Amino acid sequence: MSDYKKVREDIENRLGLDNTDNFDVFTDKVAEIESTSGKNTVSTISSARGIFQFLTKGKGNAFQTGLNRLERHLGDDTEWIDEARKHNDPNTEDQQRALFLANVYQQKGSDPFFLKIAQGNKQAMAEAYSKFHHTVEDIYNDPRIFRIFGLDQTPVSTPTEEQA
Repeated sequence: MSDYKKVREDIENRLGLDNTDNFDVFTDKVAEIESTSGKNTVSTISSARGIFQFLTKGKGNAFQTGLNRLERHLGDDTEWIDEARKHNDPNTEDQQRALFLANVYQQKGSDPFFLKIAQGNKQAMAEAYSKFHHTVEDIYNDPRIFRIFGLDQTPVSTPTEEQA
């Protein structure tokens, strides 16, 4: 079983879901936003790398944090995580998808979003992306986000946890 499928299954079990197929929709949309679905995996303006553009430089960078969160899902027997910690660069597509999903899920307050994402809620997908992955505070107001997630209109502010 792929690492990404293991993470999906782990989240499914933890949240008591029947189906996590919409997690694929969520990860696909974020990949489209971040790297044009894997076509642009090296940022020219930051240390962001990979399909999901994890920052790879600086103390406590997002990539290293994501690896720590992913290890909580996969356990200690995943040699590629140790190697990725050393070379500090994303690996295969499956591993990057596992890293992205685990990183978002392990953040405080993400459960309500994942419950809605599992139901195919596009608004929850856009909000989870904005709140738990992207580093630009007002990214939620970007019309491109609404176009890619297939939402009707651009919001005027970032959603709060209560709104999620």
